[in-house]
Amino acid sequence: MMLAVGCDNPSPAGDGGAGDGGLDAALTLPDIPWLEAGTPPVAPPEIPWLEAGVPPIDWPCPTGWREVEEASGLTLCEPYPESGRQACGAGEFHPPGEPACRPIGAPCGDGPFAALGDLDPAIVRYVDAARESGDGTLAAPFPTLAEALDTAPSGATLMLAAGTYEVDRFWPRGVSMRGRCAALTSLVAEAGVTRAAVIDVAAGTEGFALENVRIGPAPIAGVALRGGGPVTLRGVRIAEVTDRGLHLAAGAAAEAEDLAIEDTQTPSGTADPEAQGLGRGLDLSGGSTLRARRVTLDRNRRQAAFAGGAGTTLELEDIAVADTRARESDGFFGVGLFAFEGARLEARRALLVRQRQTGVVARGPSTELDLSDVVIRDTESRAADGRLGSAVLVIGEASLNLRRALLERNRHVGIAVEQGASVLLTDLAVRDTRGDAATGGFGIGINLLLGSAVLERAVVERSRVNGVAVNGESARLDATNLVVRGTEGSQDGDEGFGVAVGGGGRVILRTALVERNRTTGVIASRMGQLEATDVVVRDTRPRVSDGLGGGGVQAQDAVLTVRRVRLERNRQVGAAVIAATGTFVDVEVTDTESEETGLGGAGLVAEENSELVVERGRFAMSRAAGVAIVDSRASLTDVAIEETRPVVCAPECATGVVASLVASGQLAEVAATRFALTGGPDTTCGLLHARGADVRFESGLVDAHAIGVCLQSPDTPLQRLTNDVLYRQRDDGAVVESTTFAEPDLSGVLP
Repeated sequence: MMLAVGCDNPSPAGDGGAGDGGLDAALTLPDIPWLEAGTPPVAPPEIPWLEAGVPPIDWPCPTGWREVEEASGLTLCEPYPESGRQACGAGEFHPPGEPACRPIGAPCGDGPFAALGDLDPAIVRYVDAARESGDGTLAAPFPTLAEALDTAPSGATLMLAAGTYEVDRFWPRGVSMRGRCAALTSLVAEAGVTRAAVIDVAAGTEGFALENVRIGPAPIAGVALRGGGPVTLRGVRIAEVTDRGLHLAAGAAAEAEDLAIEDTQTPSGTADPEAQGLGRGLDLSGGSTLRARRVTLDRNRRQAAFAGGAGTTLELEDIAVADTRARESDGFFGVGLFAFEGARLEARRALLVRQRQTGVVARGPSTELDLSDVVIRDTESRAADGRLGSAVLVIGEASLNLRRALLERNRHVGIAVEQGASVLLTDLAVRDTRGDAATGGFGIGINLLLGSAVLERAVVERSRVNGVAVNGESARLDATNLVVRGTEGSQDGDEGFGVAVGGGGRVILRTALVERNRTTGVIASRMGQLEATDVVVRDTRPRVSDGLGGGGVQAQDAVLTVRRVRLERNRQVGAAVIAATGTFVDVEVTDTESEETGLGGAGLVAEENSELVVERGRFAMSRAAGVAIVDSRASLTDVAIEETRPVVCAPECATGVVASLVASGQLAEVAATRFALTGGPDTTCGLLHARGADVRFESGLVDAHAIGVCLQSPDTPLQRLTNDVLYRQRDDGAVVESTTFAEPDLSGVLP
């Protein structure tokens, strides 16, 4: 094997140079246990589901939901038949899990009144708006609610026939109401009403029930409960009321089943911006509690459902929330479910679609949000400024437990965790987070900004800017069984990172696949910390805008630790450590390609005063350089570098050198122990030893290169490169005619 010496000290080709210590001498095979096998014992990533391409998402579909098996191998659940949620007729609705529209509450039946069931006939009063007079008996019903309420004792139930009935007073204690059906029985407010709601109940009210009625239209709220209870709402439709659909305050307690609230309007004629902003479907505060199942909330304003204040609890099952609109006064808000300042909100088996600003929000200390079996899709940017549009936002020390969810086609962020909030995410898919077409901003699958998350089994795909982003000193992500794929790049064709951490944040990835993202698969920057174990990063694509980038893993001013990681078919660079600390244990980097410009393609690069440690690594089929150390310090142990190739655009843009190992710069220090550098048909140098570098070899093989060492530092003591190191000639007997090399241009090698 030959030595080529730099132009400051030319020597004849093939003689090894004066005093070279005999680089061409026949040495014995180094004592490296794995050398006969040809590659070090690099432990592969332990990802049981890698061949399937998706983690084992555990989402058994709830009763009535539809299972969808996708081409990617993902199995998800849809709350409605393939035809989707139906538009229903009067007195009907279509909650999740139902095959079609069904009555809100009891069906209308054939008789003039609903069935008594277990009611005591002695305390039942009958009301029929079609009558002119009566005494409240079945044979002679009262014609008005007023007459019935004048005589109804506590504990009585008013049975209402089909018709429209005015409520002219605060609702009395303990008096229940049962309409014939929600399609035919309506409650409205009298002219000139001054109460807050059609059914307005004062504090301390005894429990009662409202069944099978429509409430509204009305210039006031639908139902207001202040303390007392419990109150039962069953088969109630609240439509076209003003201010709030159902309002609970001051510790009120209620249960609901078959509840539809729609088209709540905002008050008019007031300068109060807060009042102008109301229009909530459900509004809970002051330690109140509502438990409801089979609920639909459509076309309400500001928030479809709001729970605020310590001790306030809202529990929802089988709920659909659609088309929540911004408030009219300023175009802000449009939130599906909102938990605020210490409240607890729980939703099970839920669909949220086409919210105007955010699907679900938890905000403020001690606020708890618990979601399971949830689909959130098509959240739009807010009307006021075209920004936001997140499926889930958890902010200000609030917490979220999200299990079994699909978040898709949302605008701004799939899941945003900010300002000290924490989340637990299990079994979910976040996909097609689009970004805002007008502003060109965002489009992040999961975004932790000074927030933390523990994630188990998730697929994040086809985001716009970042699949997963972690930023800020208190930002933390601990993720296991994660796929991040297909990040497209921003509207201007710039970055589209798979996983990004910066600003002092920390990411721990265990058992992960990061593939087909743009610019960089996984990046740590700005004092970020990244630990990756059992991870594959592959097929990263260049930027759309200029064809640059496509690297697998990059650390810049950061700390990177990887174990059992495979980087394959990335572009520009397999892994880069720039002004950073990088530790690689059991790493395989293969088939790194040049950018679309034709430059780059190195397997591993360390530059700008980085610290690099590699223990058990394989770098195969790189471009221009297998491993390049520039003005940095590196320790390489049990490392194989195999068949480095020219850059794609060679020869017109080539550096003139194709090297297995490059060391360059005054600060470059490289120690390689138990190594094998194996060339290919186009590999020039086993080691490109550029000016100023300090390289020490111990127990290694430099095999099948045109030149074993391309030495640009002639003062280097050659014994540093010959300690139990065997240099073998390439089989084709290639000879380099030149006895010197010019200082190489590494711009095509480095990222």
